Amino acid sequence: MYNFLEIIAKSRSIESLPSLKSIYKKVNKKITEGAYAQEELQAVDQAFQEGVTINIEDGTEVQLLSGIICAGHSFYEKKETFAYRIGENKYQCLTCHRTMRKYEEIEENIMFPLDWNLSDAVFFTSNTYPWKFAKIISDAKNVSELPTLPKLLNELREMELLNECIFDQEKKALESSWQEGITITIGDGTKVKLVFGKRCVLHRFNTPHIKYAYAIGDNEYLCGNCLSKGAEYPDMMALHPLVEEELLFPMDWTRSGIDLWLENVERRIDALSEVKRI
Repeated sequence: MYNFLEIIAKSRSIESLPSLKSIYKKVNKKITEGAYAQEELQAVDQAFQEGVTINIEDGTEVQLLSGIICAGHSFYEKKETFAYRIGENKYQCLTCHRTMRKYEEIEENIMFPLDWNLSDAVFFTSNTYPWKFAKIISDAKNVSELPTLPKLLNELREMELLNECIFDQEKKALESSWQEGITITIGDGTKVKLVFGKRCVLHRFNTPHIKYAYAIGDNEYLCGNCLSKGAEYPDMMALHPLVEEELLFPMDWTRSGIDLWLENVERRIDALSEVKRI
């Protein structure tokens, strides 16, 4: 039997179970005092790997677990941690100290916060992104059901009224995620990348969120404002050097139509330049 287990066994209830940091701290103190050998630190890891079971003071049986992912705090890395099994499908993370559960529908060794439903858990396994806006996107059954930016923001405002999110935090995360270019898996398994900086030519320059788009394939995009399918034409852009933006043109436009549109833009740019010189 490992000596450090007495530290856990002295817990009066599951609410007072020690964190991993606390266990290491107490073991180090015992080693300094000469009560434990130096090897007891390695014994901590070994006991959790073996799944040792002990009883704490109130009689609760507690099993030590390792190699489990906690969705409660590991949003981005899916990093493995240590946990206590404290009942039937009931776990306590030693890192964030939250009470968790598993879903038999999910094969991975992941525990989820009690307030997460199965849909939230499935979303985590596919995307590892905790924001509500990302969950709304992932709920789209296919690319034709992806939400526009105006619709997405309206849904977040409604959720804030129901105390289901904080709109300002969600909006900031949404904007940052588009700039970072995260990928979200939607209902039919399609991986959709959020793309910032490419403007759909169907909108005026001052249209809100004009440079937000979904990348759904190789040079295949959906405008974040109107969901029109578009593509880039770098060879055409090279013929019109005055136009410096990254532009998305509707896929039903002909090359001659794109060339004419770019020529008109260049004329306006030239005209503005002449006005500034006067």
